[in-house]
Amino acid sequence: MTDPPFSKKPMKISQKTFKIAPFLLSVIVIAFAGCKSSGGPVGGLSTENRVVWYIPSDIERMNPFLSTDESANYVQGEIWETLTGSNPRTNADIPLLASLPEVSADHLTYTYTLDSKAHWSDGKPVTVSDVIFSFKVVKNPLLINAAAQRSFYGTLDSVWSPDGSSKVMFHWSKFIFNIPNIQGGLKIVPKHIFDPTNITDKITWDDLMKVNPSNPAVSEFQKWFESEKIGRDSAYMIGSGPYKYQNWITNDRI
Repeated sequence: MTDPPFSKKPMKISQKTFKIAPFLLSVIVIAFAGCKSSGGPVGGLSTENRVVWYIPSDIERMNPFLSTDESANYVQGEIWETLTGSNPRTNADIPLLASLPEVSADHLTYTYTLDSKAHWSDGKPVTVSDVIFSFKVVKNPLLINAAAQRSFYGTLDSVWSPDGSSKVMFHWSKFIFNIPNIQGGLKIVPKHIFDPTNITDKITWDDLMKVNPSNPAVSEFQKWFESEKIGRDSAYMIGSGPYKYQNWITNDRI
């Protein structure tokens, strides 16, 4: 009779296994011992105020709405922040650029209060105009490369400020799962940098809910925003995150 599937048989281990194992262990011990820095603290930890972060490939562009490669997302996340984030240990929602939202009884309206200490790397404050602008960008139906992000915001029909200062409100025409994390997770960019002529002020939320909007400002902004310089020129790398953009050497480092 043959053994049934997955039957347990005594495992045969040759003498060679036991002869090789001590050698492998000694190699591992030597390798770890070699990791200690002769001049630094225990464990070889660097005392420099610098972080080197490896990414598997060079990025395609630095435009946080039009990039489609994962490597770019790593870099952009250190430059541009979101309204809220997640505690890396508990996964609980935490404030970033804004407070956690106040939620209406029907779970369709969300109100955030911006942190008054939030500033862009050029010294200007983060404002509600920056938040409204960022969501107008992702909702622009003519920005093809933003389609993946835009798919999460299909029923978001308006973003506005009730007081014109620190509060910003979001309204959804239909409830979807995880709204706070979806709207809280979009990278916020400075309007004065990415829309210096205020083209998006001419665009309404009704325009952005249409597949083919007739308002010429929608296509005007699309052509401007898709220009190559926005994805590469350091003048547009103004963020609120923990790191400032310095330079980008292709296929080497950022």
